[in-house]
Amino acid sequence: LLHSKQWAKNIQEEFHRQMDILETKGLQIQHMDGHHHVHVFPNILKHLAPIAVKRGIQSMRLPNDQNLKTTSKFILPYLSGPASDILDKHQILYQSFFYPMPKHFLNKNIFLQEISNKQNYEIIVHPADENDAHLHGEKNGEARVDEYLALQNIHISSRSSMPEF
Repeated sequence: LLHSKQWAKNIQEEFHRQMDILETKGLQIQHMDGHHHVHVFPNILKHLAPIAVKRGIQSMRLPNDQNLKTTSKFILPYLSGPASDILDKHQILYQSFFYPMPKHFLNKNIFLQEISNKQNYEIIVHPADENDAHLHGEKNGEARVDEYLALQNIHISSRSSMPEF
């Protein structure tokens, strides 16, 4: 099924449909990522990349954080290698990526130190001001609240790009 022409056609049609909706709202998308990083699966990305280029998408998220290899998201850094080849082939930009772990949000000094060392990185967060994850069939609602609270304490100094708490 994953290699069928119909499956590829469905992926492409859905991508076009979603882009059409955004464009009718006056939005011009320049950067893209997929829910749960589904766009980095090579058999999906190879069908999306040419369309993305034609639609003016200049960059995509590449979840290449090697720290993910010891987590439940271990597949993402492994998929990032083949995905980077596809992105390079289509001249789609991507940058270094940091996926903070719960420990980063529980200790603001660890988080501050990590993000201070991550200049020009894409940092992914999923903050929420209340734990409503159960309403969406998701887990880790408390972790999202911890992220929200940690991010509320970050201040960017006008003299530098160094975050402060």
